[in-house]
Amino acid sequence: MDLGVLNTECHAEVHIRIERSRVVLTGVLQMGGRHELVKTWERHAGKGGGWVTRTPDFVQCGEDLLGRELAEYLDGLRFPFEVANLLPSPATAAGAAAREAAAKELANA
Repeated sequence: MDLGVLNTECHAEVHIRIERSRVVLTGVLQMGGRHELVKTWERHAGKGGGWVTRTPDFVQCGEDLLGRELAEYLDGLRFPFEVANLLPSPATAAGAAAREAAAKELANA
């Protein structure tokens, strides 16, 4: 029996990193050891646009690793389209102007 495990607080974590062209969702279960699973979506350029992922659903690939409840919770999270679309494009003159306008708007809020 590993007594160090008994002194470790069990917890679940959900991390969401939202970038203009990428969204990364990470689920972590700390219970007798750390188990982590990552799913990434990339913005699809070209006709039709949208977001694509090559990672299966959390329930499909991570139920045994994270537990059914956490896997279902992660799969049920609403995708943050609006937040990703809010972020400015990479450094261009228009992107710099958009960042400056957004910063001024936030400063006046």
